[in-house]
Amino acid sequence: MNGKSKIQNNESLFTFLFGNDEKKEYSLSLYNALNGTYYNDPDNLEVYTIDDIVYIRMPNDVAFMVKEEKKKTENCPDRPYRMLEHIYDLYQEIIEDNEYDDMLPLPATNFVILYDGVSPAPEYETQRLSDMYDDATNADFDLRVRVYNINGIYNRKLKENCKVLSDYMWLVEAARSKSFFKVSAKAISNILDEMPDTFETKQFLLSEQKDVLEMILEEYALETAERYFDVGIEKGTCKEKIAAARRMAKKDMPAAEIAEYTDLNIDEVEKILHD
Repeated sequence: MNGKSKIQNNESLFTFLFGNDEKKEYSLSLYNALNGTYYNDPDNLEVYTIDDIVYIRMPNDVAFMVKEEKKKTENCPDRPYRMLEHIYDLYQEIIEDNEYDDMLPLPATNFVILYDGVSPAPEYETQRLSDMYDDATNADFDLRVRVYNINGIYNRKLKENCKVLSDYMWLVEAARSKSFFKVSAKAISNILDEMPDTFETKQFLLSEQKDVLEMILEEYALETAERYFDVGIEKGTCKEKIAAARRMAKKDMPAAEIAEYTDLNIDEVEKILHD
């Protein structure tokens, strides 16, 4: 692998921080916190992003596939399966990059979910692919995912050992405290200004403020929908509708027309667009 970060335009704030090839020291900090190691040379780290998952690997050591997730833990029995899909894609790329060398050693990988959603969840739990089996008695294959709740006081040591993760959660919780329907670009900009100067990420986030604002607004638009739209709308469709509503609003379309084109009702549109 060439260690090149594959950052996508629709990435989350989490992958922007921890999957950024220009800020590999952030990825290294998270790697050390998860692995209990003390590496200090970010240039040795390989960082990839795959579908909003950060893959960080130190040569000749264990690798980590890490995903930030807001969805309630107990409603995600398919997490190990989704991780299996992602690791297959990554291993396939490694093999292709090495021209299908039959003796190529694949990196041993740990799978981690960092949960920062609003629904109650345990501080830590382990989920396995075998939980989805009809009968795992004689199964030869399994995959384990470690799930850490990083809200509030949970997993304090992990956040202390990774200051960037602590900064990230401060920002998440500060934005959340403003109420979902009042998370505007101005409100997020004010929160960034209010970040303590001692925070490691403050100057970087301010230097990338335009992109950071868009990421946070997009994330909280979806979180707003999941919390308030109790109408059985499929998650991806809901996200697309909200994104479309925001784009139409930027073109000064009236709320009534936005509601008509997106199939959202007028009250939902007003709440989404309210500053």
